[in-house]
Amino acid sequence: MTLRPKHEILVEEFSEVFVDGDPNNLRQEHPEIDGYQSLFETLSSRGFTIHTWRNRKMDPFCLSIGANGEFLFMTGKHRLAMAVVSGVKAIPARISARHWQWQAHRDELYRKGLNGEVSLAQLDAIDHPDLQDVVLAVRRARAKKRTMATPGQRKSRSDK
Repeated sequence: MTLRPKHEILVEEFSEVFVDGDPNNLRQEHPEIDGYQSLFETLSSRGFTIHTWRNRKMDPFCLSIGANGEFLFMTGKHRLAMAVVSGVKAIPARISARHWQWQAHRDELYRKGLNGEVSLAQLDAIDHPDLQDVVLAVRRARAKKRTMATPGQRKSRSDK
C-alpha cells in the first residue's frame, strides 16, 4: 500500500492556491495561505524535524489506520501538502488509533510469523509501513529462538 494517491490529491488542492505550484506566487484570493509560506521555506531548507519534549520543533503527523490498512489523517494535512510540494521524501508520523480489524490482522501476522506459518520471504514482501514493526519483531524472535536452540546454550522454558 502506498500513500501516493493521497499525496497527489493534497498537492492538487494546494496547487490551486499557488500559481504554477510556486508558493512565492500566492493567489490573491487566499490571503490565509501567507502563513504557510514560512512553513514551506523551512521544510524546503531543513526538512522535517520532530520534537523532543525539551526541543519542540514540529509535531509528527497523527494518523489513524482503517480496517483495511488505509491511512486516515488526523492532523498535519497542511504539513503533508507542504512536504510534498517541497520534495521531502519521508515524514515522521505517529499512529494514534487503529481499527480493531486492522489490529487483529497485525496480531495474527505476529502469531503466524512466530509459529512459522509465514515464511521469511513472505515477511520480506510485506511493505505496509504499519506492519514493519511486526515483521521486525518476528524476525528478532525467530533469530533469538535459533540462537537459544544451538548446542551448548541454555534452553528457554518454552523449549523444554
